[in-house]
Amino acid sequence: MASSFGFHIIQLIARQERPLTEDQFQTAKDTVFQEWLTSLHDEYGVETFDVWQQRVPTEPNFITAATAAADAQKTAQAKSVSTLDAANNATETPKP
Repeated sequence: MASSFGFHIIQLIARQERPLTEDQFQTAKDTVFQEWLTSLHDEYGVETFDVWQQRVPTEPNFITAATAAADAQKTAQAKSVSTLDAANNATETPKP
């Protein structure tokens, strides 16, 4: 090994294998996954377009969400009423 004082010889006396902690294992997994993913991006020339970020609202719009939910509920009710009406019209009751 080289240092500012010259070259030094380091002797390895013993080697230990220590198990990783859960955090160390997760960090190692994440690092290997990111390296693998980056290599695939480079190999296949994957392009990422961030156009969708312009369309994402910065704050939630609860009025729009509530209106959409109410419209969906009205549509479901209308379908069930039309199904019920169709079933009632299909089976006419006999008249005396």
